[in-house]
Amino acid sequence: MSNDKIIWDKLISAGLTPAGAAGLMGNLYAESGLNPQNLQNAYEAKLGFTDETYTAAVDNGTYTNFTHDGAGYGLAQWTHPSRKAALLAHAKNQGRSICDLDVQVNFLRWELLTMFKPLRDKLCTTTSVREASDCVLLQFERPASVNDPDKLQETKDRRAGYAQGFYGRFAKGENNVKLLTCILTENDCYKYNQTIKPKGVMVHSTGANNPLLRRYVQPVASTPGRTDLLAQLGTNPNGNHWNQTRVYVYTDKTRTVGYRDYSKKLKQVLYEPCVHAFVGRLADGTVAAVQTLPWNHRGWHCGVGSKGTANDTHISFEICEDDLTDPAYFGQAYRAAVELTAMLCQQYDLDPLADGVVICHQDGYRRGVASNHGDVYNWFPRYGKTMDDFRAEVVRTMKGEDDMLTYEQWKEYMDRYRQELRADHDQCWAEEELAAAVTAGITDGKRPHDFVTREEAAIMALRSGG
Repeated sequence: MSNDKIIWDKLISAGLTPAGAAGLMGNLYAESGLNPQNLQNAYEAKLGFTDETYTAAVDNGTYTNFTHDGAGYGLAQWTHPSRKAALLAHAKNQGRSICDLDVQVNFLRWELLTMFKPLRDKLCTTTSVREASDCVLLQFERPASVNDPDKLQETKDRRAGYAQGFYGRFAKGENNVKLLTCILTENDCYKYNQTIKPKGVMVHSTGANNPLLRRYVQPVASTPGRTDLLAQLGTNPNGNHWNQTRVYVYTDKTRTVGYRDYSKKLKQVLYEPCVHAFVGRLADGTVAAVQTLPWNHRGWHCGVGSKGTANDTHISFEICEDDLTDPAYFGQAYRAAVELTAMLCQQYDLDPLADGVVICHQDGYRRGVASNHGDVYNWFPRYGKTMDDFRAEVVRTMKGEDDMLTYEQWKEYMDRYRQELRADHDQCWAEEELAAAVTAGITDGKRPHDFVTREEAAIMALRSGG
């Protein structure tokens, strides 16, 4: 079971409402990426430790300044000497490591019961994810940005976005899609920090033959859970991912990222677009989704149409295309896209069948709210799928109905069932009669428990003289 599901279950069992648990988890994710072994990034070089070596040194007693070194550690990035001392004592009393997930979650629950009881009462009664997230931020985590109104608002919005993600996954039913989080904080779209009230979901596909998520999504040094994300995504060897700022292109065909070289003649300034998520392959070949913007953040994904832009209204995600000839990959990516869309519709109380709610980029163009791109009609119809099919499957997923079997799946199951029938011949209830029929030449006696076709039935009736 994943760390996030373990933490969720423990918080719910401790009496927190789903909104309260989500609000707390959104803040924990912002602090540590839900990695209980996380040493505050700024202190790794300062102390000369990695997450692993710091934990081991504290556990075995060779590092004795754990409580007073000023470094944040663990799920909540505990920093104050008294709180770190209590965490250390809590782990030692149980004979377990300070990075043990159960130790830290239980310690967190103890803190809420003793040191932060008013906050716990709020988390056990609230039905507002945003209220829960803000309360945890201001009463429990108390970040440095609390003294800067602009930064504080940005921090609130970002953490509430994380919290809504957990609420959508767990409170309203977790789908099968594997959902990672790697917010593209270096993308100019994220830095503009505009928000929307989501009214729909727009589905895109990348239009390039590269199904790997690492092409578009890469964590930076400040990304929570960076090491784990890189292990799952893989490293982009070309550096052309979307988690970076504007790109300056010069007439000599060179380019710089994030800064302008005034010694060269400028040809073009490029801004990377930004969607809220991607669906594609991880490094191990499995298909997953990665959230890349807070869901309520205004994305740059569809341009402008004759009647405006769905950037102001729609959550968006890209499905990473391959060469469009692999039915297995299409099926996996399509299903992940359905489940992601169902999760978002549940989270924001959207009706997938309502007019203009779940659309693709080309649909947006036809409605006058997007630029003229063909996706996803360049891909879906190759495998017999339309956006109407997609919307219908989103509805079925939201209702928890079983997926419809494809014809190939049905044949596979039927072949397997008949093989089982054929293998089950040791306990025939009519052994004597079957032997007599074989002797009379009516049947060969093989696969007595299998189905009989009309052709076989006619031949056996004729042979028996019927």
